[in-house]
Amino acid sequence: MNFDAANLNICENLYGTPNAVKAPYFAYGHTSPVFSGDTCPLTGASITGPSFYNGGSYPDRYDGSLIFGDYVRGCIWVMFVGANGQPPAPATLETLVAGAANPVDLEIGPGGDLFYVDFGGGTVRRIQYFGGNRPPKAVAKANPTNGATPLTVSFDGTDSSDPDPGDELTYAWDLDGDGAFDDDPSGSPRPSYTYDTAGNYKVQLRVTDSHGASDTLDTPITVSAGNTPPTVVMDASPSTWRVGDAITFSGSASDKEDGPLPASSLSWSLIQHHCSSEGSCHQSTPCKSFMGSRAGRSSPPTTSTKAIWSCVSPPRIRKACRRQRVCGWTHRP
Repeated sequence: MNFDAANLNICENLYGTPNAVKAPYFAYGHTSPVFSGDTCPLTGASITGPSFYNGGSYPDRYDGSLIFGDYVRGCIWVMFVGANGQPPAPATLETLVAGAANPVDLEIGPGGDLFYVDFGGGTVRRIQYFGGNRPPKAVAKANPTNGATPLTVSFDGTDSSDPDPGDELTYAWDLDGDGAFDDDPSGSPRPSYTYDTAGNYKVQLRVTDSHGASDTLDTPITVSAGNTPPTVVMDASPSTWRVGDAITFSGSASDKEDGPLPASSLSWSLIQHHCSSEGSCHQSTPCKSFMGSRAGRSSPPTTSTKAIWSCVSPPRIRKACRRQRVCGWTHRP
């Protein structure tokens, strides 16, 4: 953007000084790919990291390379050293991790593996290199995950995968939550199980490839037998807002097993979403939280006039089963 027409002294001084502004070594636009052929989503841009790789568990070609991520696009790239030992060159760019989880703060660990912070999920992720057989990835879903007993649940692990072509997967399930993978002798990727006793069960899946490498679910599936989610009723006013407006909200909840829930069972979060353009949004950290209240009042944060923001305020029910109904409001500059 050029501010020359505004005749601002701070800008005019820069314009009048030769070589006062140095262009970045590498740059890409909000709607441009990082390199030709890049398949990462073009949903804005927020460069995070970067970190130089100085040797370790990765192949030698990574030595001296620059690794950086994009929080908005959810990808991590590597820029390899140029010819004859020159600095990392944009022409060598490759995708290192596609589908990364909100990557920020990229760091190289003592053993040479890349670690990054998942800003949205509050976790630390590790990127390992496997020169031979690579382990599979366990993925599973269940339906339903709650209800009255006896509760019959259908599980599906067919979204599990292995990165090595030709590897076949075997499936082992811990369906009763006792820590033993012995509840489906058939080894089916789609077993079912009936829960006769009320309680919360942590279900796990272990997948193993043809060479013995295995993986389990990052987060077990929670099945709540004899329990159903509460029903939430909520309201927010106004439904649209401007910077400085006050927004009031209120809500209540009732539960099939517990009846009307007290205010102490409700908590609220004011969450903001930043959108660089229509249909291109990412969630920021919660602005505010309200605990143990049926109603509240808050002013949305001051925002840039070039961004579109929305805030949602779902009540969360402190119960084994949770159901969230969202009432949202949107600000457009």
